[in-house]
Amino acid sequence: MGTQLPSSIPGLRDFVSDSERFQDVFETAFLPNNDGVPKLERWFEKDFEQEVVVKMTKSFPTDEELRLLGIGTGNGRTDIMMLEKFLRHFPKIHYTVVEPDQPAFKEFKDTVEKCSNLSNVSFDWQNTTIEEYWKNSEDSQEFDFISMVHTAYYLEDVGMTMDRLLASLTVGGASLFVHKSGENKTSEFAHQLPWISKPSHMSPGRRILDAARRANQRRLRVTPFPAVIDITSVFDAASDVGPKLMDFLTQGAYFCQTASEDVLKATMDILRSLTTKSDDGERVLISNDFEIIEIWKDPSS
Repeated sequence: MGTQLPSSIPGLRDFVSDSERFQDVFETAFLPNNDGVPKLERWFEKDFEQEVVVKMTKSFPTDEELRLLGIGTGNGRTDIMMLEKFLRHFPKIHYTVVEPDQPAFKEFKDTVEKCSNLSNVSFDWQNTTIEEYWKNSEDSQEFDFISMVHTAYYLEDVGMTMDRLLASLTVGGASLFVHKSGENKTSEFAHQLPWISKPSHMSPGRRILDAARRANQRRLRVTPFPAVIDITSVFDAASDVGPKLMDFLTQGAYFCQTASEDVLKATMDILRSLTTKSDDGERVLISNDFEIIEIWKDPSS
């Protein structure tokens, strides 16, 4: 009989709350081994302008200020890609940035200061969560475009937040949400780890779509993207990257160094059962599919 996984692991810190470890894992382990990242960036480079920005020119005067809201922007890499496309059609933009992680927030601000092509964007920097931002906002603001890229997992209440976001969308406006799909194996793996009470692997897609239906008559478009994470290094005892990927998958900071030997083995066995091999048989892969949901507010809404 296999080892029963415990409901908690003594000394295990929450991965997402450990900002320094999170950034290290994200930059040196997750990004280089996740083919979903370049797929998403290619979509923003090749499709975002025509699919979103150009369509918005039919609803908003291009000589007036466009109001944007970005939630959980991280270091701003994706946001800057979007802003560059918006500026081709809307020369004046006001962008509210909501990001609670201090290092990522600072990196975004530092990058913007070095970008001369963003001089026509006025930024409202909010180093906080969307929930705290709303608590501290005196007026109910409206936005012409709202984005959340791999952020909805961390919301206190996805349904309530989505209801309020869609209510704040101006007529003709668009909202764009990127998140894991409900079919990927990283979510299935997280479901089997009892110490994760609210794992960031879980897909919020159904709750986002439910909110769109509650908002009534919003136009919807869902674009699925198959993606995988190369986790070959997880099963290599000599690898420095493997333990970092395990942090991402188990949501525990320094999981391999903290968990007992029997818990680590049982966790690895579960993970192995959910993997596939690359076509050449050399790499171990786990699906990490994601999707983009666009929600538009029509005049009839």
